[in-house]
Order: sequence, then structure tokens, then C-alpha cells
Amino acid sequence: MMNFRQISFRMFTSNIRQYYLYIACGSFSTMIFFLFSTIMTNNDFNDSSKIDSMISSNLYAPSLVLAIFSFVFIVYAHNSFIKFRKKDYALFMVIGMTNSNVKKIMVFENILIAIASILSGLLLGTIFSKGFYFIVEKIIGNIDLSINLKSYIYTMIFFVGINMILILKSYILLSHYKIIELLKNGKLADKNITGNCIFAVLGVVLIISSIIIPVLLNKTTGFVLINIAIILIGIYLVIANLDWFIMKTLKIGKNRYINNLLFVSNLKYKIGSCKNIIFSITLLVVTIVFFISFALTSTEVINNNAISYNPYDIAYCNLYGKNGISEELLNKVIKSKDVQLTSIKKLEFIEKNKMTIISNKILNDTVGCNLKVEKGKYISLFQTDINDGYGHKDVEIKNYDINGKTYYSQEKLVKILFNTSPVIRYNYCLIVNNDDYNNIKSRVKVNNDDIGTISLMNFSDWTKTEKITSELNKQLEMYNKNTREFFGKSADKYNFQTRSKIDDYILANRSSTFILFLFCFIFILFFIASNLMIHFKILTEFEGEKIKYKKLNKMGITEKELSNTILKELRIIFLLPCVFGIAIGMYCVCLKFLSADINTNYGIKYSIIAGVIYIMLEFIFYTIYNKQYINKILK
Repeated sequence: MMNFRQISFRMFTSNIRQYYLYIACGSFSTMIFFLFSTIMTNNDFNDSSKIDSMISSNLYAPSLVLAIFSFVFIVYAHNSFIKFRKKDYALFMVIGMTNSNVKKIMVFENILIAIASILSGLLLGTIFSKGFYFIVEKIIGNIDLSINLKSYIYTMIFFVGINMILILKSYILLSHYKIIELLKNGKLADKNITGNCIFAVLGVVLIISSIIIPVLLNKTTGFVLINIAIILIGIYLVIANLDWFIMKTLKIGKNRYINNLLFVSNLKYKIGSCKNIIFSITLLVVTIVFFISFALTSTEVINNNAISYNPYDIAYCNLYGKNGISEELLNKVIKSKDVQLTSIKKLEFIEKNKMTIISNKILNDTVGCNLKVEKGKYISLFQTDINDGYGHKDVEIKNYDINGKTYYSQEKLVKILFNTSPVIRYNYCLIVNNDDYNNIKSRVKVNNDDIGTISLMNFSDWTKTEKITSELNKQLEMYNKNTREFFGKSADKYNFQTRSKIDDYILANRSSTFILFLFCFIFILFFIASNLMIHFKILTEFEGEKIKYKKLNKMGITEKELSNTILKELRIIFLLPCVFGIAIGMYCVCLKFLSADINTNYGIKYSIIAGVIYIMLEFIFYTIYNKQYINKILK
């Protein structure tokens, strides 16, 4: 006589083909999560001296999306599996097993599946990590990416925790089920509290209002999340009542309605059963369209920022006794066969009370502008680009005390006149009258480190200045070793390095390529996951569908008519979420870009590209899948 553990293990081994899909889902999710966690926990990747925060910070959003998705996907896969097994649990009760023994079998087999999926996921992650690291290293530079113990621990804690919660939930719920409920479970549609024209029309009203409200108010900032929530609620109501819309459309012509009578008769059950699947996949498509569009747009925006924030090809700051290399050494460094120096200028400034003060005359002569400042006043200069894709709080200081004298703001100027530098607050400077500047300067002690200069250089072709920038940074670092530390060793190295078009452009390219790679990775993951969700649903209802179509065939319905009905149902499940998802994704991108003052043309263009790629892949998969499914049903 076998005990429940032996029965569970025998069932597990004999029905491994039925379980492989559930194990594969858990294994695949574990593998992807593990690969991301190895980068997240890598010491070199988190070291700002080796990897710029502009690159490393790109991992946060994809990792959060992946963690949320992994949780939701494992929950869905588990629920589908339990629903698939409920009929078997009912049969155990029929042959005399107690509810307690059935629960033990359920727990034991789920523990086996969880262990198999987590271990296989970790194994696959370890195997494929080398290839994954190779691509990442090629994108962001030569760093030591390797597997560490933390990534195994975090991955196991995350997925063991999820599986324990799900097993506990199923254990509690199974206590409340009766045999008849378990037997009928696969033939019941999901509970559908909607299903009438009022909710259908309300859904349409919510969608339209979420689009019109921002236009009427001429304001998107602060309304982004509200509008997205409204449109998602509207879409859910439309999906839940899709049968009403389809029936109204078909009733426009009598022949069309009669020709689709078989499809219409099964529509309400099908929509009620699949509405959550359609909505969930819609959200997946929305997410991937939004983030792919955002990543591609970011590529253009930050590449443009690398140019706009660096009016001069190379610049470095001589301040606090740092970067004071000789003219002779500088000329030797910038001399190159590949590119010619076209101009070199020096802009003097005073760093006073954490504020950068510049003479209007010196600034006019150096950068070629024509700023006039009255005595006793100053121009508040904000060196920002309003089209850089970021929010800016350029708060103007109305008055400022310098050496006991109060100066007042004349006007606010938002314009980039010279390269930024981390060592001083170039993003906010005070431009004063030249006489006032000389007066302030006269009160600064002789040889005081607070008087500095910015060396601004232009070359015949900035794209060929990488070697010059690299050599110049080496020479500046060597010089600074013999000076006192101001911010600390590593901080000094960062604060007193050059700012150049080529370095910012290379950094921008690496950053944008890295985040695009991560989201393309998630794109593939979401595509596979969405189709697995559909397959789970179809697999759960397969036996019932087969019996239904067999009975219809005996009633005189031809195989061709059955095939057409199945095709229409599959079309709704596979392709409708793509259409909804792409449309909402484009809307979310435009809404977000408008609130951030980014050109929406980028968002629309890249949303269409991402959407077209996704729907083409989905159509190919749908075409292959429906042929096999229909043949299997009709067989």
C-alpha cells in the first residue's frame, strides 16, 4: 500500500510531460532574475570610479519591472497549474482519500516542482551567464563581471518566498472546496460581474475622457498616473464586455450575425473566461512598448545632450591649486596628427561662498556673447537645456550678499555658454558688472585658490579627440598627486577631470545601448511569457473544448465551420491584446514625454516600431499555433 508521498512522487514522474511547462516557466523566470541579480550585486558594476552612475542606474528600472513580472507570472502559472489539477484532486476524494491527504499530495508535488524549477533556473543562469556577461562587458567596458554568492542567495530567497506563499494559499483554499466544485471547475468561466452595455459604454467614456482631459486642461504634469489608471480601467471594462461590442457589430447585418451564430453563442463564456488573460497580456505589451520607446528615445536625447552641454570640444578647470599644468605640457598633449587645435580660450571666475561669479566683460570676450549688467546687479545664469528630457527647478536668487554688499538680480538667463564641470556650480552662476567683479576680486587674498580659470578648446573634428582627452586626464591626475587633497582621492579624480564632447558622447552611447539591451531582453521575455499564459489557458480548457466540438460535429456542424469558429476565438485571445497594448503604450509614451517636455515625435515613432515588431512576431506565432491547435481538436 503506497503512502501519499509515494503516490505524489509516482504521479510527478508519470505526469512529467504535463508538468514540464510549469517547471519551464519557473525555471525561465529564475534564470532571467539570476542573470540580472549577478550584475546588480557585482562590486565593479556598483563602483562609481569604474562604472559611471549614468550607466549603472539604468539597471534599476528593468530590474524592478522584472521582479514585478516574475512575481505576477509565477502566481499566474501556479494558479493555472492548480486549476488544471483540481479535477485530479476531486478524483482522489472520490476514491476515498481525505481532504487532508489530498492537501498533502498538493503540497508535496508543488514543493518538488518549485525545487526543480529553481535549481534548473540557477543551473541555466550559471551556464548562460558567460554569454550574458560578454555582451554587457562589450557595451559598458572592460569590468570584472562574475557570478557571486549573493546572486544565488537573493534569487533563492525571492523564488522560495513566492512559492511558499502560493503553496500556503492553495493549501488554505483547498480546504473549502467540495468534490462537485472541483469536478466542475474546468467548465466554469471566471466570475464576471460586468457583462452589460452600461459597463461597456462606461469603459469607452473613460478611455475617451483620459485622452480629452489633458488636451482641455493643456496640462499633463501631475496627471500622468491618473490618466493611465483611468485608461486602463476603461480598457478592462471594454475587454470584459467585448461580447457586447462584437454582437452589436455583427447585428448590423443579418447575414453576418447568422453566419457567426456558433461563434456568438460561445462568445460570452469565452470572454468571461479569458478577460483576465487578455487584460494581463495587454499590460505586458503596454509595458514593453513604453520602455522600448523610452530607451530608444533616450538614445537620441542623451546623445544630443552630449553635444548641447559641451559648446567646446574639451574643457578643464584650474581651481583650488588643481590642474595647474604648464602651457608647454598642455601644448604637447593636445598636439595630434589626427586633429588640429582651432582655438583655446581661458575664462576667469571667482568661487565665493559656493557660488561662481563671472565678469560680464570677460565672459563676452571669451565666449562671444553680449551681456550687459548694471552696477550692483547680476544676471542669474542657468546652464541647462530645457529640451534635455529632464525636469529643472531653476530657482532664481533675488539678492545675494558678497563681501558685505548686497547685489540684486537683474534678470534670469537659461542658456549653455561653456562646458559644465563637477568641481563648481556651473549650472548656476552670477554674472556681474566688470567693475563689481574687479572690486570683489580685489578683496580676495593674493594667490587665493578661489580664483580659477576654465580652459576651453575647440578642434577641427571633435570625434577624433578621444586620445587627446585621455592623455590630458592622465597628465592632470599626475599633477594633482603633488597637491593637497580637496574632496578626497577618488572624488578629486572625478571633480578635476576634463569635460568633453567625445567622453560624454561615448558615455551616452554606452548608457543608451545598455538600457536598450536590457529592455530588448525583457521584450523577448514578455513575448514568451504572454504566449505561455495563453497556452496555459488553452491547455487547461483543452479537454472540455474537445468534447464540446465533438458534440457539435455530431449535430451536423462541419469541420470547416468548427475551424472558423476556433480561429475567431484564438484571434481575439492572441491579437486583440497586441492592438490594445500598442495603442495604450503609444498613449502612455506621449503623455510621459509631454510632461517631461520631450519631443513626442520620438515617442510615436519608436512606439510604432516596437509595436510593429511585436505584432509581427505574435502573428507568426499565432499562425503556427492555430494550425496545430485546430488539427489537435479536430483529430
